[in-house]
Amino acid sequence: SKFDLTNDTTGGLPITANAEVAGLTGGFGWLLQLDDGPPKSLKIDQIEVDPVETPMVLAIPYDSGTSFSITAHAAYCSSCVEIFFAVNSVDHVRASQGNTYYYDEAT
Repeated sequence: SKFDLTNDTTGGLPITANAEVAGLTGGFGWLLQLDDGPPKSLKIDQIEVDPVETPMVLAIPYDSGTSFSITAHAAYCSSCVEIFFAVNSVDHVRASQGNTYYYDEAT
């Protein structure tokens, strides 16, 4: 599995309802694994990264067969919506404009 937490003996960083999390970007990935399973809805706001110099990659493990609808909404523009589309590899996600996702059915 690509989501192997055995290298983190502390079990990761605890995330609470109104968490403020800071950490590495610039090609590093973040794994979000919640005790009660993957989120059905997730809102992430106030992301402070340079999409060219320090992109952020977020990975969330979902069960096989899960379907997705991923959109981004601009904070100060109610009609500004970006719909994410599926690509066939993590490399394609990294090479995208930030509006793609990859879902690996095999792992």
